[in-house]
Amino acid sequence: MIRLKFFKNTAFRKYIAAGLVGVMLLGSAEPMTAAVRAADSSSEETPGQESTDSEPTETPPAPAPQEEGGTQTPDPAPSQEPGGDAGQSEPEQTPGQEDQQTETGTGTEEGDPAQQEPGLGETTGEGIEEETEEEKKKEEEEKKKEEEEAVEAEEELREAELATGSNEDLYIGQTITSLPVVSLDFRFYHVDYSYSMARFRVYVREDMDESARVVGTIPAGGLLYVLEDLGDWAYVESGDVRGFASVEALYTAEETAAKLRDQEKALEEKNDQLVSPLGLLEQIQEAHVPAFGDICVPVEENGALTYTKATGRDILDKEYAYAAEDVRIREGMGKNYRPVGFLPEGGVCYILTREENGYVFVESGDVRGFVKESKLVEGKRDGEDSAEAEELVDPSENKALFHTILSVKNGSRSAQKRQALIDLAKKCLGHAYVWGGIDPFGYGADCSGFVQTVYKAIGINLPRVAQDQAYYGGGIKIPVSDAAPGDLIFFAMNGYIYHVAMCYDNNNGSPTTIEALGRNYGICYYHTAGRRTIWALRILD
Repeated sequence: MIRLKFFKNTAFRKYIAAGLVGVMLLGSAEPMTAAVRAADSSSEETPGQESTDSEPTETPPAPAPQEEGGTQTPDPAPSQEPGGDAGQSEPEQTPGQEDQQTETGTGTEEGDPAQQEPGLGETTGEGIEEETEEEKKKEEEEKKKEEEEAVEAEEELREAELATGSNEDLYIGQTITSLPVVSLDFRFYHVDYSYSMARFRVYVREDMDESARVVGTIPAGGLLYVLEDLGDWAYVESGDVRGFASVEALYTAEETAAKLRDQEKALEEKNDQLVSPLGLLEQIQEAHVPAFGDICVPVEENGALTYTKATGRDILDKEYAYAAEDVRIREGMGKNYRPVGFLPEGGVCYILTREENGYVFVESGDVRGFVKESKLVEGKRDGEDSAEAEELVDPSENKALFHTILSVKNGSRSAQKRQALIDLAKKCLGHAYVWGGIDPFGYGADCSGFVQTVYKAIGINLPRVAQDQAYYGGGIKIPVSDAAPGDLIFFAMNGYIYHVAMCYDNNNGSPTTIEALGRNYGICYYHTAGRRTIWALRILD
């Protein structure tokens, strides 16, 4: 059928409207006026709007909030086994491909590319025919591509279903090692770095750009740590200031050490009597007290704060406090702020900073926030095993989490990598499952393409397909019940490995996942309960 298309030509539309007036002479004046108004308004349509008849896409389920006593499994998509590289036999429309509605008569199809080209006025029969043939050709190519993908998926699925082995055969010659479950951790980890010093006043910025916001300053001669050398820029820390500084403004660690030795030598020459090493250090500090940086924005608002979780600052000594009554730990200093944790009477917390208005910033377990100091009893109690605070808000959603980066516990390097991996995977949620795809951030990916691309983003090169990824030599095979966020989980049927997923949360030994599940569900949260898992692979330490 030939689709008749009319271009958005104002004069042509008004010509049609004027013709309608003659047909409506026997009617009232109001209908004629309405017809003319309709013709005029049609010339003001927004170009690029499309009327489509696309197949609806199901939104992948989001993770459910955590319940008391453990992490709740994210709401699952409908059962989809087997999935992964096997795909589905039913082809699904690829994102970006749309079946346009056919309109006949004098109707218009909005969003037509020809409508948006300048200078196009009248429509000719030849133009309509050429455009129709081009559309038909495009539709045929898209249909052929979908059919080819469906055939490939069917063959892969058939290979898994018709395999004659057993999953037990896969374990032959393999070592499955039980390892402790590793959790994501928001905490910073201490590293030993040599001090560097500012050559002159340094402006620390939120990004590696001279126009980026200044988040802190370091005075000339001020001390800092260079946490990462990035060429012309360095990621630095000086007191509470964390961000990017030009390397030209910094002395090297060797130059800084030489300057401090000069200070020490000068003091030794002035001393008439010997002093202890500690006393000498105190004199050095009195004679030359290198300042740390000053923040320009609140720490928790600094977008560069967690560029790396490494810090040169030591973990805090525990300053114990106990709840004199039931206490709600809040996101800010005041009752109007959201509670992020509940500390029962007698529960223990640790004071990290002392604030104005009688508030303290505390940590109890993974709960961090503000409490009125008068509601706490300070000092360590011997022989008591006190409860820690109950989480009311996930730490990642707590706006007060990084009021200070200091903690009574040390974080870990692997936790930072795992968090980065999970953050990347979450950016893929809702994107399409595409057979053979390796672009989970855009066009789409299959199960192995998804994990391969996300791992590559943190510098780890995995094989392309699930069967090979399961035997990747850079990892350790572990029981699925030991899987930690970022670990890979493999699925098999009849001795054939057909699918891979990424662990999102251990969920008390029944891991939840992020995975490219299948054509109907795309990349989404799911679970492992009741599925044909064989082992997990731990690649990160």
